[in-house]
Amino acid sequence: MIDAIAFKYRTGTPWMDLPEYFGSWKGAHNRLRMWAADGTWEREHAVAPGGR
Repeated sequence: MIDAIAFKYRTGTPWMDLPEYFGSWKGAHNRLRMWAADGTWEREHAVAPGGR
């Protein structure tokens, strides 16, 4: 899922044009929305490299 999200933002491709090997574009998009809404995305980015 993270690879699909990273690919989308790295390439600028629309969600609907994600390659099939990432699975459902709707699943990736919805997961990103859920992670943004519940704070998961922010918590993951707040961890310093090597801080786990």
